[in-house]
Amino acid sequence: MDADTAWRLVTKRRTPDEARRLFPDIRVEGDERLGTPVLGTVSVMA
Repeated sequence: MDADTAWRLVTKRRTPDEARRLFPDIRVEGDERLGTPVLGTVSVMA
């Protein structure tokens, strides 16, 4: 995914399914079991 998609992904909590629906350019390569949980990542900048 590009930087803009990553920023929009991690600034709001979403389920992996919701993230895939909202950001169709996200692609998990390799082991799906390891990559999919990253789609639920949330980052807070203070």
